[in-house]
Amino acid sequence: MHYNTLEGRLRVNKDLSKKEKRQEDPLKRYKRALEAFYAIKWRKRWLKSQKGRAIARYRPYPTKEALELYKDRAKAHCSILIQLRTEKIGLKAFLKGRRVPGYEDSTCECQEEEETVQHFLLRCQRWRTQREEILGPLAQKPMGFILGTRTTSQKAIEFLLSTKRLEQFQAIASTTII
Repeated sequence: MHYNTLEGRLRVNKDLSKKEKRQEDPLKRYKRALEAFYAIKWRKRWLKSQKGRAIARYRPYPTKEALELYKDRAKAHCSILIQLRTEKIGLKAFLKGRRVPGYEDSTCECQEEEETVQHFLLRCQRWRTQREEILGPLAQKPMGFILGTRTTSQKAIEFLLSTKRLEQFQAIASTTII
């Protein structure tokens, strides 16, 4: 029986015959009912919330598949991927939005548009060479595809590291990506 998802927990509750329910430990039945109740409550709250909307574009709900993106990766690489996916990363658009002193303008140094994750990964002319070498045809794909799978997100991490754009990641070797 699969209790890993909300749907699984609800299905198991419905599938148990009355006889099985009577024989089942009442504490287990109560625990399963509570898990289902709070899973539904959490999902409704998640859908209404304005927080976490950037990452929700890639997957509407946190799932085990999303966790696979981070499994067995170096901590620094997980940090980079989380920051790219949440768009909470040291690029000018984010820093200006947080009112960081010295970032009154969110325009990229290329002067084409705001320095966002999408601009940095896919459009900024300053990083055209690295983009062609590392991302190649991936640069034509949507952000959800690039940051949504283990293989393609690895390329995005490698790209960020190769640019040395963010000082906090300059000490990390891009060749050690798992």
